[in-house]
Amino acid sequence: MLESDNWLRERLAELEARLKMFRLPSASLPAVPAAGVDVGGLRSLEASAGKAIAAMRDRIRRMSDRIAVQPQSLRSANMDLTLLQIQVDGLFQTLDIIVDAITLRADTETGLLLAGSDRVVAAALDRKIPGYAPPAVITYLESGSRGGAITRARTRLPGGIVLPLALVRVSTESLPTRLSSMLHEAGHQLSADLDMLTEAEALIRETALSILRDPDSAALFSSWTSELLADAWGTALGGGAPAIDGLQRVLSIPAPLLYAIRRGDPHPPGAVRVPFSLAMARHLHPDPLLDRLAMRFAETFGPWSVAPALAQPIARLAAAAAPVARALLAHRFRGLGQQTIAQVCDLGDVSPRKARLLLAQDEALHPETLARRKPLQALALLGYARIGGRLTPAMHDLHARKWLQAMARDRFRSHEVGRAHNQPELILTSL
Repeated sequence: MLESDNWLRERLAELEARLKMFRLPSASLPAVPAAGVDVGGLRSLEASAGKAIAAMRDRIRRMSDRIAVQPQSLRSANMDLTLLQIQVDGLFQTLDIIVDAITLRADTETGLLLAGSDRVVAAALDRKIPGYAPPAVITYLESGSRGGAITRARTRLPGGIVLPLALVRVSTESLPTRLSSMLHEAGHQLSADLDMLTEAEALIRETALSILRDPDSAALFSSWTSELLADAWGTALGGGAPAIDGLQRVLSIPAPLLYAIRRGDPHPPGAVRVPFSLAMARHLHPDPLLDRLAMRFAETFGPWSVAPALAQPIARLAAAAAPVARALLAHRFRGLGQQTIAQVCDLGDVSPRKARLLLAQDEALHPETLARRKPLQALALLGYARIGGRLTPAMHDLHARKWLQAMARDRFRSHEVGRAHNQPELILTSL
């Protein structure tokens, strides 16, 4: 046997040993049960991971068998083995992200905050649309960037795992003070699941063209469809002003960056994005607080804050922001059962009027009281209390933390009650 064949076998055996030693996410469950993730979602996640690992191990065995039957030089086999190694590395990177998302919850306080955040995103995804079943959600904490991000359910990840649930990244500075940014991430999942993007892109292009009278500018506007649509969902689900406040906090960056046009970037410049979202909010949740937020942004990041060469192109594009917002709100999407975004968002629960009525009650902001409300309504109440001066930043942070933790404990207690009524306990899969 050639020495190169021995080395090939050794490398294949090493890859298989790595796969055998991998711990599934359920082996990393947090010590505090209330900080755990959705059990059904975890079960489906482990099934998908197990399938990908088994498929990779099968490929390793088949390559090993082929070498045994048809000895070949290292030169001829190295390319196949190198590609397989790269795919195994991709699988481990994917699995590491998943396991890290679970092990982060080992810290009790962080775990409870994330378990409460799971419920916020799950509530945002729970739209009553015929034929639509929202995916389970796992949120995880990462300080690498501002805002958030989502790896959508049904995404094929490196290594062959088809993600069965939504994996939502929350930045450290967002948790818990700016949870409204997670509603934007939920909007990405909804837009994809409900097949809204192509329809919305055509609508945005047509509307922008009618205002700007320039095909290139209209095409640029339509290239931002995924982010504009996610902002539309976030503004509707977040009660208007709280969502705009959160967006402005995400965009608290040097003014020139807010006016920079980056072709190929799906994110519109902040100086276009904010007017668009404000127009959305004024139609969905009209309130005087929106005028305050608009003034705050103009006084901080108005055209005066950058050179005319940056301000003038943005001013031209921003002229289409409000018409595009109105067009998206008026449109009846096929994926929504010919309904508008507003019609599937329970606007009354998070309206400014409802928020003021509830905030007038005693104990309205007590964490246990908030935990008994619908998650999106509680989030809106906290946002309105902060913008209106009812809560200082420190008190907002404290109330939001205690609310998320209370929701996590309530979810755990509800699960325990279900088990007490002889519901079958889920058994996690293993390899």
